[in-house]
Amino acid sequence: IAAFQPVETFKARIDQQISVLKAVPLAPGASEILYPGEREAHNDVRHRRDGITLPDDTWADLRRIAERYRLEAVLPSG
Repeated sequence: IAAFQPVETFKARIDQQISVLKAVPLAPGASEILYPGEREAHNDVRHRRDGITLPDDTWADLRRIAERYRLEAVLPSG
């Protein structure tokens, strides 16, 4: 980005474009307009705060692998 324009200018332009996008009227039944990557960013924040929920079969696989390599002590409870 810096090769084409100052990074701060780019960030300001992106922020302005996001504001324009978010100001568009919502379609019936929609609660929010999301830009590409926004849902993933929200999920990342939530997962870092609350952790990730794994299905029971995934936990069973992780426990089995941990036992095989004697790593049970480092496997979080789940």
